[in-house]
Amino acid sequence: MNINADADSITKVESLCMNCHENGETIIMMTKIPFFKEMIVMSFHCQHCGFRNNEVQSGGKVELNGVRVIAIVDGSRDLNRQIVKSEHCTVKIPELDFEIPPLTQKGTLSTIEGLVMKASADLKMTAEMNKDQNPEWAAQVKSFCEDKLEKIVERKFNLILDDPSGYSTIENLHLPYPDPKLEIRHYGRTKEQDQSLGFYTEEDKADTFGTDQNNDELKGRGVDLTNEVVEFNERCISCNANVVCRMKLVQIPFFKEITLMAVNCEHCGYRSNEVKAGGGINDKGKRHELKVRTIEDLARDILKSETANIRIPELDWDIGMGC
Repeated sequence: MNINADADSITKVESLCMNCHENGETIIMMTKIPFFKEMIVMSFHCQHCGFRNNEVQSGGKVELNGVRVIAIVDGSRDLNRQIVKSEHCTVKIPELDFEIPPLTQKGTLSTIEGLVMKASADLKMTAEMNKDQNPEWAAQVKSFCEDKLEKIVERKFNLILDDPSGYSTIENLHLPYPDPKLEIRHYGRTKEQDQSLGFYTEEDKADTFGTDQNNDELKGRGVDLTNEVVEFNERCISCNANVVCRMKLVQIPFFKEITLMAVNCEHCGYRSNEVKAGGGINDKGKRHELKVRTIEDLARDILKSETANIRIPELDWDIGMGC
């Protein structure tokens, strides 16, 4: 699998290092793998702490069908096969009952042996981080990696890639003819798989925001709603799945225009609602003090901006800005 790139297709961008929080450099390269498709290779390097990170993303459109690739790995030649794995891909080794779930790793361009060894290194790192809280579990993970996962490359095994985006693949060593050790199956995606890739029909859209029920409730409180709901895709901060963020401008009587933003992740159940000021910042700050005495006081509506602090002196409790 030869990868060629022109110098004009390389872009360098200054990026924040998540290890030392200094500025590093990300090199972005557009390239094409022969007999495959376009891809974006991103390589980050921090000159301050030496941290490196590589990621591969599809440079083309999402395929109409998902793909399932089964490879028979037997010997060094098979271990050196190039493999392209997207973040939506599930990796399985049936002989070990081992699985790498989707959205737990970024897209990678590697070899079969490199993929296995990276999975082992990541598991041992996780075990090392949790050995104080759960030493027995950490020891079992480390033993599995050293005694089984890393030694699987010394014998014959099957490697399965299941990718609903249709992007992942394993190198064919017999091109342009079929590879006897590779089995490639294409399948239609389910509704859940389409949604995990960010494809929604009007009927599939979640009712977390902008539904008739929510609109009626707000109208009952005298809130003037605009008709337009803006939607855009983003990542769930809990499980990193694709989610839809819905945003809408709302005019609250006797107050001001605000922007409501809502996210509902159907994969892990995470929900988030955020309010941002839709107008300018006032010249002066404002302090409200409320004495809660009755149940009616607990039912009061509160509009809190991201720059507000909330204090409950009786509990010596303080919610700072941004919370």
